[in-house]
Amino acid sequence: ENALEIARFLEAQPGVSRVLYPGLKSHPQFDLAACQMTSGGTMVSFELGEAQGDDGKATAFKFENALEIIDISNNLGDTKSLITHPPTTTHQRVEADERARMGIRDNLLRISVGLEDIDDLKEDLSRGLDGERLKRFLVALLKGQKSESAWHRMQEHLDLTPEGIAKSEKRVKEETSSAS
Repeated sequence: ENALEIARFLEAQPGVSRVLYPGLKSHPQFDLAACQMTSGGTMVSFELGEAQGDDGKATAFKFENALEIIDISNNLGDTKSLITHPPTTTHQRVEADERARMGIRDNLLRISVGLEDIDDLKEDLSRGLDGERLKRFLVALLKGQKSESAWHRMQEHLDLTPEGIAKSEKRVKEETSSAS
């Protein structure tokens, strides 16, 4: 149950570009999994943003490092939640072009969802996603503006809570669309 809820949670996050979990209707083999399995299992794979190459790897590592409850591991499958970066662990010896053909991009992470409280896991995953949201917000804020005025606007709007970041993103979008 935890894995399905985490998959749904990740699927709803703006910083996540793709979620692979057989228990989700969006999974390409959902119907087959529904016939063969009683649940989707405990493994959830997901991609962060649209990053490719070294940027995707750096983004994935930054995400993993922001987690406090979910541990980084090369081996998955435990009662405790674990996360790994397949391109540098399980598939590190596979050539980059072959990994790409297999759909294993540098921004791919795989989580083995454990038995921890679901709200604690969501909060932990949000911690990793909030860092990326802040980065995208700051880039949008600075894009096409003089540095000094952008810096003053950034200081005025800087509230690093998830709610504050969302509020600031909304303001920037509104200001940008009204200026167009």
